Amino acid sequence: MDSQDVSAPFNSTYNAKQAEDRARVEREIQLLKLLRHPHVVQLFEVIETAGALYLIMEYASGGDLFHYIVENQRVPEPQACRFFHHIMAGVEHLHAMNIAHRDLKPENLLLDEQNCVKIADFGLSKRFDDNQLLSTACGSPCLGPSSFSGP
Repeated sequence: MDSQDVSAPFNSTYNAKQAEDRARVEREIQLLKLLRHPHVVQLFEVIETAGALYLIMEYASGGDLFHYIVENQRVPEPQACRFFHHIMAGVEHLHAMNIAHRDLKPENLLLDEQNCVKIADFGLSKRFDDNQLLSTACGSPCLGPSSFSGP
């Protein structure tokens, strides 16, 4: 690994109650090891010590898309189109690798120093077979804007 900026976003200790979390992280690691794409966050290394796990990942200095939108209050259409193109290119790569992300949301879309989108957080992701329908309900709970407006 060279001197590029990296991030170690996951550091946790485990016990028997956290076996499900451990399985989720192991699944995320296995999927990230398969993925190499400009719009998918890259995993460089996994370091495990007694009771702690560190994922050394590509650093996204621009934060996440949610905070970008909040800070800028609105995204100009050309920039929104660019973000959308990046997201779709990343999702296309995931699907070509038979991986469903299952939790795409602005908080899981990171921005690098050039505002290129990087899909992150593969904890709910799953590999699938061709023509397989995934049936597990998962993802983040959310409500559309119409849910907040009156009748």
